[in-house]
Amino acid sequence: MIGRHLALAFVAVDAWDSHSIAAPTVWREDDWWYMMYVGDDEHHDAHKGLGIARSRDLYDWEKHPANPIFLPSYQGDAWDGI
Repeated sequence: MIGRHLALAFVAVDAWDSHSIAAPTVWREDDWWYMMYVGDDEHHDAHKGLGIARSRDLYDWEKHPANPIFLPSYQGDAWDGI
């Protein structure tokens, strides 16, 4: 598959998930694949946020425009919920 790539691996230097993407969870709904993942823009143990992306072929991913969809609370180790 020359020329194909995982879009999540290519991010802007100042993006909220520019340093790392981890703990992906992938599932399928109808014709779409969805991935929820944690991301970080700094080198430390705490993750900056939770993002979601979707794909039709598991190669080309589009991130949700409202990412990160969840952020840690100001307490640092807890996540804000809905």
